[in-house]
Amino acid sequence: MSHRSTARNATKSPLLRLPAELRKIIYTYAFNNTTYHFFNFFKGDKNTEKPLCAELSTEDSMSLLLVSRQIHAETAYLPYQLSAFNFMVFNAKKKQWKPYMRKFLVKLSEEQIKVMGCLTVRRSFDESEAYAMGTGLYWAERLRIKKF
Repeated sequence: MSHRSTARNATKSPLLRLPAELRKIIYTYAFNNTTYHFFNFFKGDKNTEKPLCAELSTEDSMSLLLVSRQIHAETAYLPYQLSAFNFMVFNAKKKQWKPYMRKFLVKLSEEQIKVMGCLTVRRSFDESEAYAMGTGLYWAERLRIKKF
């Protein structure tokens, strides 16, 4: 069944019939300038027990990865490469926010971490007040993630 649907998609899908160069432009447009915010609120020395939750600042382009196997193969790393990831850690000390970032990165593959262009820790909504910023590799090294 999957081989038949793959073959059918290649000939019937208007998107997949476009040249690869045009599809890449479309994919880049879908993921470029997307920011994923991860919020966690802290009070004093104790976590307020609110779970880490993701909120998108723009429409969710991640669903594009679920359209077909071919589109997934062509776009799998683009969200990490073209998007920004912000960890909003209000009133947090390092010992509080580091485990949340670590948990996020440990779930990613080595390739996803390698292509991740921007991961920022912010203590407020003010864009100019980034606490720390770096690539996926920078954070993997800083948080001592042993995937590599």
